Amino acid sequence: QRMMVILQFKTKKTGHRMIYTAPAIVVILSAILWKETITRKKMLALILTLTGCACVTGVFAGGLTITAWGLMLGVLGGFFYALYSIIGRYALQHYSPLTVTYWTFVFCGIGSLFLLQPTQVLNGMAHGDFIFIILGLVVFSTALPYVLYTRGLARIESGKASIMACVEPVVATLVGTIAFGEPISFMTGMGILCVLSGVYILH
Repeated sequence: QRMMVILQFKTKKTGHRMIYTAPAIVVILSAILWKETITRKKMLALILTLTGCACVTGVFAGGLTITAWGLMLGVLGGFFYALYSIIGRYALQHYSPLTVTYWTFVFCGIGSLFLLQPTQVLNGMAHGDFIFIILGLVVFSTALPYVLYTRGLARIESGKASIMACVEPVVATLVGTIAFGEPISFMTGMGILCVLSGVYILH
């Protein structure tokens, strides 16, 4: 549903995503298309959240391996993810947040059909908890977040909404710690603090 690019690192963490470049792209495009003012407060919040996301996802942990192809795909992933906030801002001038989200998922669902691997789907259905996992992913991890984000997008600037959405890796890290006992390193803790500080500045 959202274009995500996974970069491989020579560390324990391998799911580092460049999709968090999206807020910077949204801020720039919003200033160009919607004439949103890039204030000092917004720039500070953007720098803090980007730095925080980099810390939380382990970018500064060392052992980074990246290719030109991977970098290009990562930036494109952030760009296309950012377009939801830009196009969504336009769509919300004509339709309700729920309508925008509904049609987003209709077309994303159709597009996803071309990416399905039937064998893996059938193998997954053999597990007893398959339905609960799918419902959890669809309702709580996909549909509900997009509905809430789109409603927020209708009330505040696109740039601010995108920056605030950077709490995603923070929540993922805290859930991982609480539910699965994953340790939080000093760098991760500093990243969480940076992201929350950035979001607070925009409050």
